[in-house]
Amino acid sequence: MSKMSEDRFHSQQQQHTSNKMTTSSATHHSFYRIVDRDPIEVIRDYKDRWPCLSVRKIFMRLRVYMNRLALLIITNSIFETISIVTIVANSLFLALDDPLTNEAPVY
Repeated sequence: MSKMSEDRFHSQQQQHTSNKMTTSSATHHSFYRIVDRDPIEVIRDYKDRWPCLSVRKIFMRLRVYMNRLALLIITNSIFETISIVTIVANSLFLALDDPLTNEAPVY
């Protein structure tokens, strides 16, 4: 074999070995993703020895749904706007009120 063909042979062999190592390392180093369970899944799998488990599970699910609704409401930008407008309006009405008069306000 000539020097040039030997070099080409060795480079192809190294490339083949490198490809095999890349493929095998990708398959051998896969990891499992740890994902938290949804609260509804936790309630579904919940078991204990006390009576009325199905009724208690209904209340547990109701609590989870109410928490989700509350979180949806308070993270909405409209909620913040309504809160600020209410605070400003309340401050204006407190400023208009005279605490020293005995007359009932007209409004």
